[in-house]
Amino acid sequence: MGEVTSVILSRGDGEGSRPTRCFAALGMTLLLLACNSHVTRDRWQNMPPSEKTLYVRSMIGAEKVKHAKGGSGHEYRGQVEDYVKQIDEAYSHGDRRDPADIFAGLADHR
Repeated sequence: MGEVTSVILSRGDGEGSRPTRCFAALGMTLLLLACNSHVTRDRWQNMPPSEKTLYVRSMIGAEKVKHAKGGSGHEYRGQVEDYVKQIDEAYSHGDRRDPADIFAGLADHR
């Protein structure tokens, strides 16, 4: 990974400017954090509403990709905020499943 990082952080001549290196390092950090997409019940309950909304949007996007590839992607026609609310309500009623599992049960049935 060190070689990849040095290639990304350099201008090609082996020397990257400090702002460029900092920006690239920040981008790589955010990318690594985004790749850790498993959200547990506890993590969900501590997430701010904006992160919950982003997480649900990403799950809907993943389902659309599955559907477009001919897979068994489920359809979600509701508003993102409504799915967030339904997951929060499930937890308030004692549900212990991960948010992705609750979300899967909220798919529209044809």
